[in-house]
Amino acid sequence: MRFSRVTLLALLSATNVLGQVVEGNKDIAPEDKKDAIVIDGANDVDPSEMKPTANFTISYTILEKPPYEISEFLEFETEDAATLNYTITNNEPFNYTLNSVGGAIMRFEDGINAANISAGKFDPVLRVNVNQTVSVQQRVTFLNMKDDDYYIQPRIYVQEMDTTEEIELPAPLTLLTIMKPPMSLFDPQFLSVQILVIGVIAAISYFFLNYTLTGKQKKNTSKKSVAEKKVDTSSFLPEQYKK
Repeated sequence: MRFSRVTLLALLSATNVLGQVVEGNKDIAPEDKKDAIVIDGANDVDPSEMKPTANFTISYTILEKPPYEISEFLEFETEDAATLNYTITNNEPFNYTLNSVGGAIMRFEDGINAANISAGKFDPVLRVNVNQTVSVQQRVTFLNMKDDDYYIQPRIYVQEMDTTEEIELPAPLTLLTIMKPPMSLFDPQFLSVQILVIGVIAAISYFFLNYTLTGKQKKNTSKKSVAEKKVDTSSFLPEQYKK
């Protein structure tokens, strides 16, 4: 399925209406409905196939970047790292554990998975009681990422106490642009170019100087030969003038 900028920005806007949080199955107040973008596909899904959810408030900031708009592309260079600082609140009437955080990095153009974010498991797991808020961090490194536009799709994994079922909850998306770092003077590729350019300049200089010096030497030799050559004019004089 091909994403468009309008579609993804609509999804971001829908999340932004809820204050950059994702709350499972939370109703929007009537007075807010006129401003909200609601994407409702529940009627088209078989209830037996619906994934379990939980009412959690999830938000995060990226420590390496100043406060930003949700529709803004954050710029990173290849091999940079982003630290996601989560704030997670349990709105359920039951106690839960926070087991891990993970997610994926998706290409902005078509929504294809470009890289997985390794799940950071908590050992021991973090307990999140009713109405309790916890803060955790997740470090994401953009290794071997091609320069392009992407979005981060974080997920957290929680589990109700005294149960065995783990629930995956999405966090807000963040747009980002990966760029190639500026080339260093000591980069091997750049050094090879420098060596090649210096070699070409040295070769041209050598041949130019050699040609110039050779030309001067030939010219000096020719002048010297002319200067040293003597002409015998006695054969042209009458006998009485010869000595």
